[in-house]
Amino acid sequence: MKNVFKIGLPMAVAALGLASAASTSSISGGSKPVNQMGYRHISNPDSCNAVQECDEDGEWICKAPDNVTQLFEQDCLTPLKRSTP
Repeated sequence: MKNVFKIGLPMAVAALGLASAASTSSISGGSKPVNQMGYRHISNPDSCNAVQECDEDGEWICKAPDNVTQLFEQDCLTPLKRSTP
């Protein structure tokens, strides 16, 4: 009986820990996206100018405060989205 507790109990605890860790990591897959800085495309040697953050959580085009100029990722090629119109 002592051998069962000496060997079986640590193995059961380790199995329980592995199972709970595996189930926790799969739950956190749907996390909320972080804000991303939006850049305005300008025509000078510095082709991008940081303007404001875009949350990347919606379907509307992220625009500068003038509500006309579209904002892009730091490469100034990939357009950014936002959750509010």
